[in-house]
Amino acid sequence: MREINLYEAENKAMRTALEDIRARVREIKYHHTKPRKRRHGNTTHICADIESRINQALKG
Repeated sequence: MREINLYEAENKAMRTALEDIRARVREIKYHHTKPRKRRHGNTTHICADIESRINQALKG
């Protein structure tokens, strides 16, 4: 039973991290690209940010 609770807690943490990542991606996409012309180079920064957030979520 205790193991199940641990898995549920881990699952919840991953889900909240994923929601946080999705929100951040939306924020980056719409906040930074609208004022100026779209550039292709922006996606690399977004990907790096997502990767770092996933790594942080897995550690914490």
